[in-house]
Amino acid sequence: MRYLLCAMLLIVFSSFSMKEKIKGGKPGDYIVTEQSGTISVLFIRALKENILTLEEISAPADKIKPSKISWQDWINKGAPLASAWTLYELDVNEGKLQKCYSFLQKKWIRLDDSEYFFGKLITLPLTKVQNAERKKIGAAPLKGEEDVRSPWNPPHFVNGQKKEKPTFEAFKTHWPKDKTDLSECALELYFDEKNKTFPFPYWLEVKGGHYTFKMRTLDSGSGLTSSKK
Repeated sequence: MRYLLCAMLLIVFSSFSMKEKIKGGKPGDYIVTEQSGTISVLFIRALKENILTLEEISAPADKIKPSKISWQDWINKGAPLASAWTLYELDVNEGKLQKCYSFLQKKWIRLDDSEYFFGKLITLPLTKVQNAERKKIGAAPLKGEEDVRSPWNPPHFVNGQKKEKPTFEAFKTHWPKDKTDLSECALELYFDEKNKTFPFPYWLEVKGGHYTFKMRTLDSGSGLTSSKK
């Protein structure tokens, strides 16, 4: 009975949702990612109680060189070559998008839940992936040999600098059945183990029989501000 109780407690304390991470963030926290040929700069513009205001700027990956860009300077100059510049207001507790404004189109736009997966993502329960279950570095051991490989970690960039020997915590979740591409897919997210208050995952991988997707991080940091009122 004691061991069963310990196992149950381990499950409870290793499971949470991403909204706890988001609520621990602060205005100016940002992440720069690349996915499907697009580079996106996502940052917290405001966070008051349960209302989160996010700003996202996207640009074609083949049009800009991330390694040579100061993201704050880029934003201050009007984000040249940006293909989208969007403001989102989100109820964190409910995962519901309340308002959405396009700075490039200069108008409010309407998105339904299927078009904005971030709101749903932050409400899904995340369970920690133990080291023994994580993907490893190097070739798999032969049958009967002990697996002494280290867990794989994604690249870690902070304020344009690559961090050596990064350590991450991996979490997994499952997307519910719906009409989106993510329907019934498994998701794996990697968060900075040393900076537990940083709100965004550094790696997101989606695995499904009908759909696969990877989001990798090019940079991250804090103190980013908008040039838009």
